[in-house]
Amino acid sequence: QKNAEAVTWLEDALGTCGAQDSDTLIALAKARAQTKDPRAAALIERLLEEHPDNLELLQLKLKTLRDRRLYAEMIPILEERVLEGLATDEEVDDLMRLYEGLPLR
Repeated sequence: QKNAEAVTWLEDALGTCGAQDSDTLIALAKARAQTKDPRAAALIERLLEEHPDNLELLQLKLKTLRDRRLYAEMIPILEERVLEGLATDEEVDDLMRLYEGLPLR
């Protein structure tokens, strides 16, 4: 419920401070992702265009892809994170399971 309230509050805040406030938009993307709001994916994509090296946004993108069961789209992101040495143990496990055609945990 906290995240649902945060979505409403952040959307109101954006109306006040303007849609170009990145910090508020990132917070809104997080709250939407936590509530599995389908609008999260589009917002995260837009933010990644502006901030392509933001690791937090990449993790949010992975979460939304996983929640939407778009596993094939997760693979290149996971591969890049592994190659850069940034992948968590869970992400490495996800990648191995996807390679083997096994369900994610």
